[in-house]
Amino acid sequence: MENFRAGVQYGDLKGGIAIDEADLNGFRDFAKDNGIDTSRFFPVGMSFYLGENGLVSMTLIAIDTVGNRIPGDYENIKDFIDQNDPVPVVKFDIHKDINEFFKYTKRVSIAFERRDLGLYGKDIVNQEV
Repeated sequence: MENFRAGVQYGDLKGGIAIDEADLNGFRDFAKDNGIDTSRFFPVGMSFYLGENGLVSMTLIAIDTVGNRIPGDYENIKDFIDQNDPVPVVKFDIHKDINEFFKYTKRVSIAFERRDLGLYGKDIVNQEV
C-alpha cells in the first residue's frame, strides 16, 4: 500500500500542478493511445518521476470497472473512490517520452515553495525594489 502523492528523497521543494486537457477526453485518449483498454480501465491519476541521469518514469493509475463491477462514468468512479480506503487501482507504466503526454494538454502550471514555509496557496503581491 502506498499514498498517492508526489514525493522524492528529500522533498526540499513542494507544491502542486494544474493541467487543462486538450479536450474533454484528453486523459482518456492518452490512455487509449498507449494500449490501455479504456472500456475497462478508467484513468484516474498519473505520476511522473524525473530523476538524475535522465531517468523518466510515467505511471497511469486506473480503476478496473469490470473487476469492481461499477459503471465507468465519472460519478460512479468518484463514489467508488470515496467508499474505498485504500482504493484498489491498476497501474500502467508508460514507456514514452514525457512530451507525448503534453500533446494531450492545453496548459500546464507548476508552482512550488521551499519545504514547509507555508507560502503555497497564499495570496502574494509583487514588492517593488
